[in-house]
Amino acid sequence: MSGLWLRFLSGPDIDGLGLTNAEILAAVQAAKREFAADLAAAEPAAALRRPPLASTWDGPRLPTQGHALLHILEELAQHHGQAELTRDLLLASQPAR
Repeated sequence: MSGLWLRFLSGPDIDGLGLTNAEILAAVQAAKREFAADLAAAEPAAALRRPPLASTWDGPRLPTQGHALLHILEELAQHHGQAELTRDLLLASQPAR
């Protein structure tokens, strides 16, 4: 993924980007389209097209695109769980209605 989405991944504070909600939503939608295109072009048994960026991966060498896709799935599942926990904590802190 490239462009504005990488600024979200590497930036320390999304508020510091000065983007509107509509711009953030458009960037997320563009990233989803780019990811879908990457998935469609993936060759799971083939070698990676390029090495991972040092800033995003410090683990063992990923031998295939399939291994990289599995790692992405693991990361998505972890972040989804973190988002659910955050949501639950925020909802629990609200006064009863």
